[in-house]
Amino acid sequence: MLIAMSDNEINRFKVPTDVREKRLRQIDAADILNISTRHVRRLLNQLLTYAWHSSCGRPSNRRYDNSRRITI
Repeated sequence: MLIAMSDNEINRFKVPTDVREKRLRQIDAADILNISTRHVRRLLNQLLTYAWHSSCGRPSNRRYDNSRRITI
């Protein structure tokens, strides 16, 4: 199964991995990801669950059918 990830999602997975392996500090990771240091610690605790959402790449459940769309 191939999972398509955007650059932002890849960084969100790679940067905490670098922090965990002591190649990057939490403060620097927070600056790179534009989040707080507390949120970096949350990412470290739940690294895989924050990497991508299970519905990533799928159409929205609230999406209208093609027949109901109005083309302009």
